[in-house]
Amino acid sequence: MNEKTNITKFIVNTVLGTPWWVWIVFVYLLFIGIKALKQRAVYLPKLFIIPIIFSAIKYKIFLNANLQIWVAYSANLAIAILIGYAVAAHEQIKIIKQNTSIEIPGNMQTLIILMCFFCIKYVFGYLHATEPYLSKQFFVWEISISGLLSGYFLGKTLSYLRRFIIET
Repeated sequence: MNEKTNITKFIVNTVLGTPWWVWIVFVYLLFIGIKALKQRAVYLPKLFIIPIIFSAIKYKIFLNANLQIWVAYSANLAIAILIGYAVAAHEQIKIIKQNTSIEIPGNMQTLIILMCFFCIKYVFGYLHATEPYLSKQFFVWEISISGLLSGYFLGKTLSYLRRFIIET
């Protein structure tokens, strides 16, 4: 067999060997990302869902984590909160106080970040399943990326919440 056939076979086997629920997560993240392309009104507490889910995915790790893991996650979370906060602070939003909602502009950021999140988690999940020793070598990177993604969305949410409180 040639190299192109081997790569194709590898990709097909990987996709077919992926648990069904992973594809449900992919479709859901894609759905959220596509909705984010358009201007929309969002119930303020709903904005906390993504950061909570991103953090909750790693709950088992935090229960048994050593100091290095906590520092890596926390440092990246803090940096990304500041970045997300700064990004959202410059967005034009409309406060809808009677519904405790905000109207936010559509953009590609959410779609891109959610698809990156899925791809990164997919790769690390694949490594955990097929190369556990290798995945342990990249564990700090994985947890750091999780902190960045959670923090970015949390920072944006906190910025929106602050603006909502100030303007109402």
